[in-house]
Amino acid sequence: MNNFLSLAVLMATRSVVHAENYLTYLSSCIDRYPGYTGRYDVAGSKVKIAFNGTDMNFIHRVQGAESECAGCGIHIHTGTTCTDASLVGGHYWNANKTTDLWTAAGGAVYSTNIQGASRFEFPLTNGYSKDDNVDHAVVIHAQSGERIGCGTLSYSRTAFKECTKPKKSKKINMETCITKYPGYTGSLDVSGVVKARFKKGTGTEIIVKYNLNGADANCETCGLHIHTGTTCDNATLVGGHYWDATKVVDPWVTAGGSIYQSDANGVAQGRFTVDSGYNATMNVGHAVVVHDKATGARYGCGILDASKKASCN
Repeated sequence: MNNFLSLAVLMATRSVVHAENYLTYLSSCIDRYPGYTGRYDVAGSKVKIAFNGTDMNFIHRVQGAESECAGCGIHIHTGTTCTDASLVGGHYWNANKTTDLWTAAGGAVYSTNIQGASRFEFPLTNGYSKDDNVDHAVVIHAQSGERIGCGTLSYSRTAFKECTKPKKSKKINMETCITKYPGYTGSLDVSGVVKARFKKGTGTEIIVKYNLNGADANCETCGLHIHTGTTCDNATLVGGHYWDATKVVDPWVTAGGSIYQSDANGVAQGRFTVDSGYNATMNVGHAVVVHDKATGARYGCGILDASKKASCN
């Protein structure tokens, strides 16, 4: 009897191993859809598809999606890239063998919890085998149908196993102590610190924070700008507004929000956000200029660098 049971267990184990080997896989690690700048960040979501001929079991782990998204779409598309939105294409299926099942009626959906996460799988066929589906784009849609995530399929389950959510970019901080503008002979004697925070790497959005004393009093829309020059010793070399005209319009204007506000005692504290088209590295060493309210005259200046200032007053 014991020998019989041992043989039965061995046969069952071999059947499971045979079934596992019979199935072949594609997988994908999902990133943001190209050009998508919305609130949902599904980067780090993943897909694993087991194939038996043209039949597939579509397994997904979605994160960072819309909260309580019911029946939202997740599909294979005709394109083989996730770097150019114009090339991702539409649903991918073999019209000679099946209808388009990349629909809610076809079961190609995910539904999230309140945290925007989903763990689910569904059976489906698009009429194509594993080899026909490799390299094609998997697209995650929001409830509205907007495309929010994309990843291309590769052989094996490696992409699924190794997929993790990308770490958030660290910030790069720079600051400068503000002193009198070179050659300024007016009554204002400004001092204080201006800080500029950038996203690490290629981020060109700047959060500008200022804490000034002796500024022009009762300013509401006085200018605070980064300039082309890299000195505060020679007024002729400080230059004008510093921005990449091939990427953005000049943000160093009132309409762009690059202004400071002060009280009746000339104390100015606050922040604003602009995009100059230049990242942190490109702004190092550039002059920050403080303007007055009457004529826009330059009366304060400082050079940006990455060192933290012990005191600027």
